[in-house]
Amino acid sequence: MVTAKKTTTINAMIHFFESEGMDIFLAAPTGRAAKRMTEATGCEARTIHRMLELAYAPGNDDNRMEFARNQENPLETDVIIIDDMISSGESMLDVAKQVKERGADHVFVCTTFGLFTDGLEKFDAYYEKGYISKVVTTDLTYRTPELVSRPWYEPAEMSKYMASIIDTLNHDVSVAKVQSTTEKINKLLAKHR
Repeated sequence: MVTAKKTTTINAMIHFFESEGMDIFLAAPTGRAAKRMTEATGCEARTIHRMLELAYAPGNDDNRMEFARNQENPLETDVIIIDDMISSGESMLDVAKQVKERGADHVFVCTTFGLFTDGLEKFDAYYEKGYISKVVTTDLTYRTPELVSRPWYEPAEMSKYMASIIDTLNHDVSVAKVQSTTEKINKLLAKHR
């Protein structure tokens, strides 16, 4: 689901990559999620299956389906933003590995609440192999000292943001300016280019 905060983040990423002259594809796992993403960003989003051109394999009588876009026929774009992709750390890491093996320069994983319930070892291994560049989470949950010390981990500090919202509300003025995090997101993206 594309929430207000997520919409701001996705729109800031789109703006940044467009300003860098990059082509962007937007996708989501379901048609409903893709429609919400399109409405929230004003840019076309497709399902992952549609983006990868899933169709019945030619010349087969067994109704087998194949992706037309694959390792031999990759997507022609600079950036792919997929919303609601992470159902577990395991599936996300598998996708990161496949994307990197198919020629992606960098793979960034962003999530609001990084719980790392299965430990950090697999993330360590994927970072060492170059499958992930950074994992970005907010600091809205407890983060162990072991997590914070990892070279692949990047916190999205929320304390100043939350304080600004509270201060703005206390002065009975619009929080619209405080909600605009585009500049901060652009700095984070530029830092890791």
